[in-house]
Amino acid sequence: MDIQSLITTPVQNWIAAHPVVAWIVEHPIWTIGLIVLGIFLFWGLLKAIASLSEKIWLALLAAPLKLGRWLFQLGFSLFRISSSTPTADPPPQTDNQTQLIALLNKLEALKQEQDEIVKEIKAILAIEN
Repeated sequence: MDIQSLITTPVQNWIAAHPVVAWIVEHPIWTIGLIVLGIFLFWGLLKAIASLSEKIWLALLAAPLKLGRWLFQLGFSLFRISSSTPTADPPPQTDNQTQLIALLNKLEALKQEQDEIVKEIKAILAIEN
């Protein structure tokens, strides 16, 4: 046996036992493309993890401030409710309120007219039957 066969035979046997390595050796351009794609995917995953981590930390650091603002608003609204003095006078009606009252009156009149028409229709149908 010569030296070349002593070196190539174990390498060939190992490549035959590992078909993925054989494919990588036989297709170097595809291998480079897949490696670059894997690097970009891994880089995107790292960026997503970093962004998520940043959002979590910002939410944790902002939580006490939001809680304090909520408590302050709650206390202020309670103070405003307790400090207001009740009056016996009804609030003055605005144009919207008077317009709403007029519209409700019109609706009531139309409802009464509708009821009268329904009674007349029933009377006519009762006469025909």
